[in-house]
Amino acid sequence: TLDLHSNLQRKIIYAFPFNIEFDALETIFHENGDTVDKFIILESNYSAYGDSKPRRLHEKLQNDSSYLKKFREKIVYIFLDHFPEDGRKDGWIADRHIRASLGTLGVKSIINTLSPHDIILVTDIDEIISRETILKLKSKNLPSEPFGMDFYRSIYGYFWRLPEPTRTVNGCTIKMLKYAFDFDTYALRDWQMSRRKIQVEEYVTLFNISNKVFYFPRAGWHCSWCFTPENIAIKLISAQNGDFPRWGDYPEKRSIIYIKNNIKNGLWFDGKSLDAVNLNMLDPDFAPQHVLKNFKKYEHIIRNKYENEAL
Repeated sequence: TLDLHSNLQRKIIYAFPFNIEFDALETIFHENGDTVDKFIILESNYSAYGDSKPRRLHEKLQNDSSYLKKFREKIVYIFLDHFPEDGRKDGWIADRHIRASLGTLGVKSIINTLSPHDIILVTDIDEIISRETILKLKSKNLPSEPFGMDFYRSIYGYFWRLPEPTRTVNGCTIKMLKYAFDFDTYALRDWQMSRRKIQVEEYVTLFNISNKVFYFPRAGWHCSWCFTPENIAIKLISAQNGDFPRWGDYPEKRSIIYIKNNIKNGLWFDGKSLDAVNLNMLDPDFAPQHVLKNFKKYEHIIRNKYENEAL
């Protein structure tokens, strides 16, 4: 790795959109609440599909003063009060708008409190960055920009581990986000497309751009679809209209019994095996410590509850 801005104590800004992912949200805060400086959380009253929906996190924060109480001052809550034109017809328009707003609305709202060398991390909420990785980012060594992360990848619960990690480009300095991406956090995540628009030669004096992105190995956990069956059904109908097949359009796929059977047998919505390893919770990298320490609360994503049930 390359040494950029050595001996500087950087602020870390951790940004993601929210829908129904309370388990992941609480895990992120308990994993990194003391190491991250600001959490930018974007919530809308529209799903990624364009349907009206409740602002579940807003309601929780308003109605329960104890919820995430010790972290409240670090939360930058962004309300996205509209759905983009043509977003329902083309779901990728909606996806881009939601992700970009983390920067154009979120980072911009606190830019006067940030320094050029501070770090922005743009993730999906189910991509949980480990505390160890955050501490590395706060230290003196920073890889070339932008950088990415490899996450352990699980489906339905930490017990179904896929062999290949999730790999995303998700981080850069505030300086790069401002001058290279014009605060467009979607462009950061979509780096391979963005770099075609950026004349790299013009930026070599500003950023340490490499032809090969550096990825932090074992950077955390991507626990995808890690919900109760009921919330998986909500996620199915909330999905944007572009990432086909859109399984929420098929009523039989939203059946709770059908979803439980998928979880039980490690099957995807096309009926095929996930080809996942049935991971033992004693594995040292099984899940974040907060999840393991609260077995009763997170039992549905720690063990396969339907493994021995007749469905």
